[in-house]
Amino acid sequence: MVSGITVLMTAAAFIAGQTPAALSAGHELMLVRGRAFVPVWLDGVGPYPFLVDTAAPYVALDLPIAATLGLPNVGEPEKFGEFEAHRVRIQALEVAGRPALGCGAYAAGLAPMESVYGLRVAGILGLPGLPERFILDCEGGRIARYPLEMGPEWIAVPMTTGPDGVMRVPVTLNGVHAVEAELDTAFGGTLALPRDLLEQWSLFTEHTPRLQVADGDGIRGATQIRLPKCTVGPLEVVTPLCEVLEENAAPRLGMRFWSRFVLAFDRAAGTLHLRPLVPVPWHDPPVHSAGVTPAEQAEGLWSLFVAEDSPAQRAGLVSGDLLVSINGMDMTGQSFDFAHRALTGQPATVLDIAVLRGGEIQVVSVAIGESL
Repeated sequence: MVSGITVLMTAAAFIAGQTPAALSAGHELMLVRGRAFVPVWLDGVGPYPFLVDTAAPYVALDLPIAATLGLPNVGEPEKFGEFEAHRVRIQALEVAGRPALGCGAYAAGLAPMESVYGLRVAGILGLPGLPERFILDCEGGRIARYPLEMGPEWIAVPMTTGPDGVMRVPVTLNGVHAVEAELDTAFGGTLALPRDLLEQWSLFTEHTPRLQVADGDGIRGATQIRLPKCTVGPLEVVTPLCEVLEENAAPRLGMRFWSRFVLAFDRAAGTLHLRPLVPVPWHDPPVHSAGVTPAEQAEGLWSLFVAEDSPAQRAGLVSGDLLVSINGMDMTGQSFDFAHRALTGQPATVLDIAVLRGGEIQVVSVAIGESL
């Protein structure tokens, strides 16, 4: 059940950006690297920034916070690989203006997530801590109570909650292939499907264009491809970006899709209502980039991931180069968000990227283009 904690804590992405103070200064919901964080009060103390994870059938809490609040342990510690989690009892958890409720939680050391999101993550707010009916509005920056009335602009999508406590919605690919996809707000992409299904349906072959990072140690990070179209309930999505998962992994729909809508969850009725913030059918926009992104920071310098057959690779950058400057702007000590935005650039522009390789600084000119 805590495997999701392990996945988040060992993610191969690094970011520095917002701080918990930003959340407590009047922001009811904020997006950090495309994920939703909301303020949560624990036993009357808060707010604490919690990552909303609608695919998590648990609530998790940073171990030092559990100790500070004196939350009672329930049962023996549990080992999950190299991580240890303690079951604790929260007497009063408050979120989204809902009356406080008591719930169980896992207390674990969540400090490694700070390098992923750039803030000290106090906890993970899974389904046991969320109301049965609530609104998630990323554009309006709020998590709120369910609306009393809904107009014709709302679109109903059937939703199931399985025995594992995970919410799923129906997704059909090219009008033929049907799957049940987890509603996963901790996943930043549009759609993710296992490799075996994509190969079985001839949607992923050796000739399929893809965006991936590879070096002498093999493929690093996620492989992305484009699919012709899919539907989520009655909603059509044109050219969705799809992450290729390992075989037999659960299909997922993520925040690149969900953030285009106001979401109204009604688990009791088995319905998810969506109010579009973009024209529908929704066309998943192209990815314009140099094909390079920050990887890890050491001694103030970001090492780089470079995508295969990308403008950056063709210009001569390689994975592992250390980022020194972009267009003359010093990148030493900069946050992930800052470096990532600087590397993204605008279509049809050129970036002069200085990197440190083998003790020497090299400057490479990279044209921004459509990566996928």
